[in-house]
Amino acid sequence: MIPAVFFGAGAFITGKIGILELSWDELTFLRFLIASAIILPLVLKKEHKNLKLKKNDAYIVILAGLFGMFGYHALFFMSLEYITAINSALLMATTPMVTSIIAAVVLGEYFGIKRIFAVFIAFFGVLLTITNGNLEVLKNLSFNIGDVIMFSAVLCMALYAVLSKKVAQKYSPSLILTYGYILTVVLLIPYMILKNPINVILNASLETWLSIIYMAVFASVLAQLLQQISLKYHGASKTMLFYQFVPIIVIGLSAIFLKEPFTKITAISTLFIMGGVYINSTIKRD
Repeated sequence: MIPAVFFGAGAFITGKIGILELSWDELTFLRFLIASAIILPLVLKKEHKNLKLKKNDAYIVILAGLFGMFGYHALFFMSLEYITAINSALLMATTPMVTSIIAAVVLGEYFGIKRIFAVFIAFFGVLLTITNGNLEVLKNLSFNIGDVIMFSAVLCMALYAVLSKKVAQKYSPSLILTYGYILTVVLLIPYMILKNPINVILNASLETWLSIIYMAVFASVLAQLLQQISLKYHGASKTMLFYQFVPIIVIGLSAIFLKEPFTKITAISTLFIMGGVYINSTIKRD
């Protein structure tokens, strides 16, 4: 899981680099076009007997792909036009908390006093992040649009996690991911044809192309495959615990590659968010 977490954290840096030249739709399309071309042959070989989805399951898998792949990544790239990679990673770190809330409502999962406390701590950190420590902003509701977009992305990823859980016992995670990858590409093909960004894409710098390849190969395919291996041998709780370190890694990488400032408010926000996520991860689920 150590390389998987580093690969995932790197997507915040490379995404920030890529959005300087290409738009959210171009980055999303290229990332998953390349990722689909890599993972599809692997899944066809491994899951060739289980490719067909039952009708009711197909609706859930499509919705999961719509939220978790298309929705999350489109909003993720949009947010990077307005906010730092650090803020994006801090907000992303709250995904387990948001997932717990949705799972409690939709699936009836346990949600006791300890989890309420964890949510309160984490979301206080979120408030510090999106207000930059000035809680007076709440009175005027003048949030940075990038923070709002990124939190919408978190909601999409949380919905993906809840929906995927409904079919996780019937199909492999890699198969569900592959359907999500392909759905994202298919949804964007008509838009790409109408927009016709071929000249912009071909004229993109080597740095941007390397960023796209990194996100497709390392942050998407390799990170997910490594995660699946960990899930098989160590289970979900131990595997997902590693992702709590993503914001810390992003903070370090952002300072090195993007020269993003690490303020006192960012440090305090990180402590609150990570504290809440850690407490949440120690709670046994029904």
